[in-house]
Amino acid sequence: MRSAWLVTPFFLFASLWSNAQEHLHQGGKPGSAAPITITINPESRVSVVLSGSLPVQERCGVLTALPIKVINQSFATVRLEASLINNSSSSGVTIEFHPEPLRGIPEEFRSLGIRLAQSGPVDITISFGAQHVAHDLGGRDQIHFVMHCFPSQPGW
Repeated sequence: MRSAWLVTPFFLFASLWSNAQEHLHQGGKPGSAAPITITINPESRVSVVLSGSLPVQERCGVLTALPIKVINQSFATVRLEASLINNSSSSGVTIEFHPEPLRGIPEEFRSLGIRLAQSGPVDITISFGAQHVAHDLGGRDQIHFVMHCFPSQPGW
């Protein structure tokens, strides 16, 4: 009888816990289909991967917002930064990423804006890093993809 007294609350708590976890990780959350996932490991090293498909491209000159999922295994509150790699002024690529400090929670979402000035395919490499943390020597902190935009006026 006593064992039932102890075991029953455990099973009730376990089912409530799993329901809470499902609610936290359900698909209706903003950025749940984020095309970019950044992981910060317990040593505060940053790695990034393409985790979904990129959104449909916009007209040239229009900012395209890419949702980013940040998995923070170190519970760090460092500032997350992004920069273009090998970007020449002739490529016409600009990025907008607000380097706000992380909140120290296991999972949060950010947004990366990319603006293309010229139509046609553009090769883009972006490096992510945490402020005052050495970049990864193996390149795992970089993401590489091709984007294109549509001319803003027909006939271009």
